[in-house]
Amino acid sequence: MVASHTYDEIISQPDALKQTLQMVKEQRFHEKDPDLTVFSGCGTSYYLAVSAARFFQEVTGKPALAVPASEVILHPEQVFAKGLKYQLVIISRSGTTSEAVAACKTIAGRKEIGVMAVTCHAGSALARLAAESIVLDHIKEKSVVMTQSFTNMLYALQLYSAKTSQNDRIWNELTRLPEQMDQVIGQLPQIRELAENLQYRRFIFLGSGVLTGIAREATLKLKEMTQTECESYSTLEFRHGPISIVDDRTAVILFTSEKTKELDAPLMEEIRSFGGHAVAVGHCADQVSADTALVIETDLSGSCQAILLLPHFQMLAYCRAVKLGLNPDQPRNLNQVVKISIGE
Repeated sequence: MVASHTYDEIISQPDALKQTLQMVKEQRFHEKDPDLTVFSGCGTSYYLAVSAARFFQEVTGKPALAVPASEVILHPEQVFAKGLKYQLVIISRSGTTSEAVAACKTIAGRKEIGVMAVTCHAGSALARLAAESIVLDHIKEKSVVMTQSFTNMLYALQLYSAKTSQNDRIWNELTRLPEQMDQVIGQLPQIRELAENLQYRRFIFLGSGVLTGIAREATLKLKEMTQTECESYSTLEFRHGPISIVDDRTAVILFTSEKTKELDAPLMEEIRSFGGHAVAVGHCADQVSADTALVIETDLSGSCQAILLLPHFQMLAYCRAVKLGLNPDQPRNLNQVVKISIGE
């Protein structure tokens, strides 16, 4: 492998997860009982919010949704209804993303909305504006693209969901995740052949439930690092029009699970019948009629497995960028932090 910050940040995720676990284990959180918890961010952090909101609602039994931070700024009345109490969980690696900071300022002074920041930088503007924060200051990415930060901020929010709802079963499962990530990192060379096959000009990522956000983030990673044509869809929605783009230059990567495998298999068969290369990633990937099955060996249940799927598509994007002669650490037109002028 070509030496790069991105590569190092992908393969070192098990140790980072162990530190995140210890940090959340020791942190005490404010007691709160909102009518709705809103997870928000921009770009990768928004897709993280999508998965975190689905996980939070499943684990706690309390309503949650995800919105882009820009929606909080532009349409707060469509995000926050009158007469309800909210918890806004705002996510930003740097803690300085313009829309994330502006979202906090937009709702400042509204006593019915509590704010928690999730960031990798202590003392950042976002951390200062929030009533409480999860700060993962052991995550210090040098690459422009978010890999290890996405994994760890999502993991922190999963732990937060289990801890604050006193869901001991889920908490105990999540504590085993860093050790199992070691095994996943060892499997990553399997993705290289697919990544380097330039016959495939189009990549589609499919997932449902918590994996919806994972599929969106997989699309963004590949698009950022390689500028490859790629899209993401909720799994069964793919049949409703988008499947028309499948041909022999299309690779469709489906994040599968025990809960969805019976419906995933016929879709994989359809994709193959149209000439597409069907790839499945997950614990039961070898049970859904895929051309390529990347099986994740794990005893974790359901949504707790989601984070174990992340390194595969991160490495897919890295390997393809290297094959194309691109710099995965510094994709074109991008910077680590997006800052724009937003009127006060």
